[in-house]
Amino acid sequence: MDDYLVFGVVGGIIVALVLLLFLLRRKSEASLEIETISPTDVLSDDIIREIILLVGNAGDKGIRQSRISNILKRPKSTISRKIRKLNNEGYVHVTRAGKTNIIRLTDKGLDLYKKIIEASGS
Repeated sequence: MDDYLVFGVVGGIIVALVLLLFLLRRKSEASLEIETISPTDVLSDDIIREIILLVGNAGDKGIRQSRISNILKRPKSTISRKIRKLNNEGYVHVTRAGKTNIIRLTDKGLDLYKKIIEASGS
């Protein structure tokens, strides 16, 4: 009877260790996945390109995030995701103003805006 108890405890510990190692390995692999936006990726994403154009056209005063969503007729969640990516990559700066976000181009974003304008021939 004691042999079964020892076997059960040892087996449970082994299963717990294997599960822990699996979860730690999975977590470390997931943390290595960093999504970045290269300028060519930005130019190939129509929504991001349209956001950059709208923010650039707004000038130094910026534009409300909700206005971008209304103009582009896209879900707020989509616009939010794209702006978060642009902000993380340094293309835009997001300023909270009450209940809304004001979006402005950074110097890096302004360079991209100029490239988009040149590419479109406007």
